[in-house]
Amino acid sequence: MKDIETRKKSYLSLLLLSVRNLMSAGKRMPYRDIRPSFLCYTLCFPLAMIFINAQNRIMPGEISVFHFTAATLQYLSFSAGAVLLFVFTNKKNIIRISRTAAVLTASAFIVWIIVRDGYPSLICALFLMAGIGGCVAESSFSFVFLLNRTERFLSCSLMVLLTMFLKWPPILLHSGEILKKFIAAVLVFTVAICLYVSKEADFASRHISEPVKPDALKPDTLKPDTLKPDTQKPDTQKPGFLKTDSLKTASLDPEPSYRQAKSMYLALYIFVSYFSVRIIGFYSPAFDNPENRAAWGGAAILAIFCFIVLEFLLQKSTWILTCIFYISTVLGCVMWYSGYQGLAYFFSEVKELGFLLTFYLIGCASNLFCSFRFHKILVILCIALTAVLYIGIDILHTAGIDTQMLTCFTAASFFIIFLFLSPVFSRYLFFADWYRQTQEKPENEGTGQLQDLSVLTPREKQVVLLLLQGMTLRQTAAELGLTLSTVSTYSKTIYKKLGINSRSELFIRFSRNASGTSKD
Repeated sequence: MKDIETRKKSYLSLLLLSVRNLMSAGKRMPYRDIRPSFLCYTLCFPLAMIFINAQNRIMPGEISVFHFTAATLQYLSFSAGAVLLFVFTNKKNIIRISRTAAVLTASAFIVWIIVRDGYPSLICALFLMAGIGGCVAESSFSFVFLLNRTERFLSCSLMVLLTMFLKWPPILLHSGEILKKFIAAVLVFTVAICLYVSKEADFASRHISEPVKPDALKPDTLKPDTLKPDTQKPDTQKPGFLKTDSLKTASLDPEPSYRQAKSMYLALYIFVSYFSVRIIGFYSPAFDNPENRAAWGGAAILAIFCFIVLEFLLQKSTWILTCIFYISTVLGCVMWYSGYQGLAYFFSEVKELGFLLTFYLIGCASNLFCSFRFHKILVILCIALTAVLYIGIDILHTAGIDTQMLTCFTAASFFIIFLFLSPVFSRYLFFADWYRQTQEKPENEGTGQLQDLSVLTPREKQVVLLLLQGMTLRQTAAELGLTLSTVSTYSKTIYKKLGINSRSELFIRFSRNASGTSKD
């Protein structure tokens, strides 16, 4: 009994400590990290997402086919276009597919503008939405793999602010068709241009590859007798000089399985939280039009803008913004039941901070732990999940379920679980060194193993580790399931990137690092 009480007390202490640490944690986002040359990648993904969110106001949806509304058909077309391009995209063809998607999307938009309303317009709209889905799919790769932490947060900030601005009643709701089509044209052609000017060299320089399997990295003691005399002289490498403690697998492995799994799961938790609340809230009265809707909506836009500015100025953990998202959702429902419709609408709009955080956190986690293949699987699963939520809420609404109460209960449940999981979130998602792992470059090459290997691909890191264990090229090839010529090519590339000429220099370099690490 005492053990149970002790565990409860220890967890409560850990919970309170985690919350305190998360509230005081800092997350640097230096302005100098914003690269003007990467502006096309910063803008492409958010503008494509903005068009999706504004399509109900831009594109007419009076026509229905087989009891499916035009909006539903357009969303299905968007999903099909995104999934189709996700399936066929890889590192080699991403630029070619991106440019094809850009041209087809721009062409479909021009035809849609020309064609009159009716079924022909709907058909053109479906092709346009499929193209936009493809643009979102292709731009997501640059959003995840090319942008640093600061650029990614800026991209998501633009996405949520412009989305809310276009939702604001004075902009699109009461605008004429000409203005709507003009805004649509700006969004579509900007996205198309950003995709078209993407450079293959930007992706090639990131060394994006398949994830490293933990069981493929087998740490072992460096055995001097396994080193051939012609490759390693006894006087340059003494037995035991290179300690395996200083070359831990975790430091060489770019994708530790424990952190990968938990970080991705926690980021997906935020995703599920936001979209569950948002989709369920489609039929909630708190999202209806209160009096002075324009004023309350403008206040919500201003509030989110202030939160974003404070995030850049104060450099606090995004955990705080996540809490604001949950609290705003709950307060929106509470204000509705209290009779304050204006405040209910205000808080229901402020909850769109979750839209920013969802993509930002998933983007950061994916940047650390995802390959091209895993990223495609992840996004397809997210699209499928949102489709299931759409269908589910339609069924519940038809059955007469109080979606307002359901929204409040869902948000409160997610928030309570979120708070109780604070120790896990603080360790694996909102951890203090997040910015170092996502954006900072090593200042001095050769000062440590992790810094030395930051320029290598995951596969090249595997080769380095096995070579440091004393394996020959042939043994390394057999261990990794590769050909001898492939491993030989890898070794030459590794030497070139590290600025060395032979395996002897590789051992000397890491032996020096190991001795320095042991002293520290």
